[in-house]
Amino acid sequence: MAGEGGNIIRNVFGKSYKEAEFITKDASKGALDFKSPEETTFHGKNGGKKFNEYQAKKDETLLVVKVEGPLDDDGKKVEEPKEGVKYWFKAAFNRSASKSEYKKLAWLYKINGMPIPWFVDYSSLSGNTQTIQVKIPCHNMRVYAFFKNPIDEVSVDVILKKLEPVIIFVNGYWNVSWLQKDLLGFSDGKALVGYWGNKLKDNVLNYFKSNKENIYFINGADTAFSRGSTRYNNGKEFAEARLKNKQSKFYKAISEDNRDVMIVSHSMGGAFAEGILSILKSQNVNVKKVVHLSPADVSGFSTTYSDRTYQIDISWDPVLTYKNLNDGDYIKGIKYAGLIQNPDHDQYGHANTKLEGYVWDWFEDLERINLIYSSTETKYERLPSDGLGPATTITIKMKIFKSSGTKHNTQFIKIFKNGQIYHHHSNNEYENY
Repeated sequence: MAGEGGNIIRNVFGKSYKEAEFITKDASKGALDFKSPEETTFHGKNGGKKFNEYQAKKDETLLVVKVEGPLDDDGKKVEEPKEGVKYWFKAAFNRSASKSEYKKLAWLYKINGMPIPWFVDYSSLSGNTQTIQVKIPCHNMRVYAFFKNPIDEVSVDVILKKLEPVIIFVNGYWNVSWLQKDLLGFSDGKALVGYWGNKLKDNVLNYFKSNKENIYFINGADTAFSRGSTRYNNGKEFAEARLKNKQSKFYKAISEDNRDVMIVSHSMGGAFAEGILSILKSQNVNVKKVVHLSPADVSGFSTTYSDRTYQIDISWDPVLTYKNLNDGDYIKGIKYAGLIQNPDHDQYGHANTKLEGYVWDWFEDLERINLIYSSTETKYERLPSDGLGPATTITIKMKIFKSSGTKHNTQFIKIFKNGQIYHHHSNNEYENY
């Protein structure tokens, strides 16, 4: 209760009186009860009683009533916001307030329901006492402005237009003098059309849901006898130099629009590509997928993104049979690799992995394949005598795994997955021992 004044006078008989110029009793948050075992009497002018509708005190709490955005510099709604670009957001209030009150405003955004506080520079406070504007980076999110607690009713969703990814092809050695001499660097792709097959490129574009305008080519070759470690370092130097040059085509493609990046390499280009990737990772570039086709000199470099990198090889491959003669089968750090029989059974396997569309089908199946343990089989292998004793027989326990999930029903000769090797056993079955 509030608004009381005056003096209370009590006598010995328990009666009490209050005298004041006026007395107001306000039960604004509950009932006001008068209780007496006899009667309650009101004396006043014109009958002593006056009844009106109760009028609560006006709540002057400063509240956010609306959040708008993203807006452009002219205050217009941006219909197709882009990831990574800064936009304006506006919070409207229920009343005018002092600048000190406005500064208590908090901003946050939620991504997949996860709240992320955002610290705002309030120097953008406008002269309009009903609104405040702040520039915050836009992600796929819901934006809130509030004084105590964020509520969905006073927020705005920001649905992004996802830009198409940049797809970079890194070629290997090609025995054409003008290619080696003139195409060192970042190409628009026209001159390198002869290295990569159109069928392969079309399948790559379909997979990444992109178009030809987003394809770029890098010549990752060196001399025919260069080492993988050398080309890896060359790739690092290339990426470092281009990212420092904000006018370069490489910088603009990678950095300006904050796009996802996909890299496909072939042969000797694998090492160069991983050198580039090591720099992109240090710059927090959004690398989504890496596919190495018939990589050469695999012990000379490592994967940068093991969890999203794939290796495809073909049998037989006369180039790698020679080039990787004293080398391993897999790039260091690789988690997913597949060996497939050349459908043409000819000597052009190494070239086919950069030309033929079916090679990309193999990658898609390597990415999708599931291997589920089915049974164990016993295999007996007879070893010939070493001349000092009789021949012996050894027992091998083979675990059989059923495969599922493939799109193109690729039958791999061998699969390397998470440190385990699986050999083809029968249709859609693989053995591990």
